[in-house]
Amino acid sequence: MPLARLRFALALLLLAGAAPARGQPGPEAWDEKAVDAWVQARVRNAKAGTREIVRIPIVRRSTGWGCMCPWHYLGNNVGSYGGKSWLALTTAPGVSLSDRRDGWVQIAEGTFTGATATEDYSKHCDGCKDWIYTLYQFHVERARPAPKESESLRVHVLLAGKEASEKVAPLADGKPWLVMVSSVARGDKNSAAQAAAQRDKLVKAGFAGAAVIDSRSAPLLSCCYHVVVAGRFATQAEATALAKDVKKKKLPASVKKGF
Repeated sequence: MPLARLRFALALLLLAGAAPARGQPGPEAWDEKAVDAWVQARVRNAKAGTREIVRIPIVRRSTGWGCMCPWHYLGNNVGSYGGKSWLALTTAPGVSLSDRRDGWVQIAEGTFTGATATEDYSKHCDGCKDWIYTLYQFHVERARPAPKESESLRVHVLLAGKEASEKVAPLADGKPWLVMVSSVARGDKNSAAQAAAQRDKLVKAGFAGAAVIDSRSAPLLSCCYHVVVAGRFATQAEATALAKDVKKKKLPASVKKGF
């Protein structure tokens, strides 16, 4: 094997199998071989006791494929699939997937547990091995519809190890409406310091209720961000009023319900 090809193969092996750095993006979902290697690495890490919070596009296939196949897989196309990353899904309390209809793609955040299951349909194809499937258990903690343009979806390790194992208490104080000024991915370098600096800027601008919250504490937000808010409120009207004041200070602001 030429040296250049050997180096490239080694780089792919290290990428797939090494414990990921914080906030490490993976391959695009259409690249089935690369995604399969990525999933195998996540499963190995889970079995070894390393917790990883990941973001993946989950597909529920359409009907009429001409085979007996599992329903869910990691990809971006409801009409066909040539990979091996079939999924057995569990969901956290309050999380709902669109299983009442066939053919959808959702962005899910959660963890591979390391457990596997087998679905054997070989008796329906005269013993062929192609209809014996290994399913990888994935626990969905958050889910939302995928954007309409789904060709560029990626798999992504959001947090790993100690950070991914942190217990984050949910917000439950009756103030679900957030005036969001910025979100800093926890995987970014110096992300906590960046968020703290933005909060301090808000306080100096006169918004005493400014704070940094962990997005994991608000189930309607995407996982693994330091979210800088100018305030939190019981009603949307209160949040909207403060957002207008923030914008008057030439600062960005948007209103979103967090839980």
